[in-house]
Amino acid sequence: MSHMTPHHHDHHHDIPMEVELTKLELHNCFYKPPIEFEGFLNLEDHYLQNVDFGAKLCGNQICLPQLKELSMYSCTNIYNFNVKATKLQSLFVIACLDATLLPLLHSQCLSLFAIDDFVRGERMHLARVISNLPEIQALFIDGNSLKVRQRLTFTSQFLCAENVPKWLPDPICNLKHFSFRKIQFGDWINLMVFFVCFGTRQI
Repeated sequence: MSHMTPHHHDHHHDIPMEVELTKLELHNCFYKPPIEFEGFLNLEDHYLQNVDFGAKLCGNQICLPQLKELSMYSCTNIYNFNVKATKLQSLFVIACLDATLLPLLHSQCLSLFAIDDFVRGERMHLARVISNLPEIQALFIDGNSLKVRQRLTFTSQFLCAENVPKWLPDPICNLKHFSFRKIQFGDWINLMVFFVCFGTRQI
């Protein structure tokens, strides 16, 4: 078995832990792996929709060493989804209102990142997020997700090289596409200044 897609809330599905799953889709269910479960060694594609991660997963890290695509739609308590996925290339987080994203952004291989309808929980600091994504090529973000207005200001003082925070990464060499929704004009100006400071020229 390489592909499994359980769907229903009112049924208990015991996912075989020893099979060579490469793709796993979960719909309308609770995510409760056993305490001894460490992860799927061969899983490459994980799709989650209307999944509740409960309140007791924080200490149970799930290892997905081959995971390349992770998509989460309308999931709850995803801050409890403690995942180690160092080969993750594509991350979609849509309509997950209580998400804390930073724990998911540890993959140096991540090239596509999309977040939308994210209006409560920990907001993202754009510079810190991108500083962890040296290979990022496409970025799609809901403006409600960002700590832009509080952190970036359109002033000559900010543009001085000596005042740019030391944690800014090297120029973003691979970023070619970015999209921001629900963003105000003042924040748009700040974002343009931000990308200039990062040395992004090919967008």
